[in-house]
Amino acid sequence: MGDEALWTRACEGEHAAWVAVCRSLHGRVHRFFARRVADDDVGDLTQQTMSAFITARPRLSPDTKVRGYVLGIACNLLAAHVRRRHQHAVGELELVSAHDLEPRPSTALRMRDDRRALLDALRHLPLAMQNLIELYYFEDLSTPQIAAMLEMPDNTVRSRLARARAALRTRVEGTPTASVNTELPTDDDDRWARSFAVELGLDEAVAAD
Repeated sequence: MGDEALWTRACEGEHAAWVAVCRSLHGRVHRFFARRVADDDVGDLTQQTMSAFITARPRLSPDTKVRGYVLGIACNLLAAHVRRRHQHAVGELELVSAHDLEPRPSTALRMRDDRRALLDALRHLPLAMQNLIELYYFEDLSTPQIAAMLEMPDNTVRSRLARARAALRTRVEGTPTASVNTELPTDDDDRWARSFAVELGLDEAVAAD
């Protein structure tokens, strides 16, 4: 059962559904941070995100898109984390990549060489671009949902997502390991990005939730 269906049942008072939705969201948030920050920071940031969600629960309605809501909290906490670590006052997610925060995440150590090369390409993008790619292609959020989460117009999200796709494709095509071991479609960037998600394997956790 998906997060939104579980959330509806949780709002109807079903305790087991509440436990299940928290477990699912905790996994998503943990993976979000594991691909971006040092191991020592993943647990704390995950806990802060889930604590903020639990605190906000009484204010949320059954119609709340909880996946987007919780990942929005995670994005805000990530931005605050970057400000503390890199002392960027504005535009921090446009200036810093996940590779800048942690060159060798533990997530990559558990991957095949070709997938590790793909993840490395993703993590060299500015965090703002990485976030858009993952929210749309790996977390299956729509552009209106992302727009609401990031508090920006839908058209802005679409244009920034297009730039992020193009930047990712350029970086992947310049990665020798990835170019040898992946067969990615060349007809359009959207189809290419969806194939990238499948090849990297980051969509598998979403499908399993």
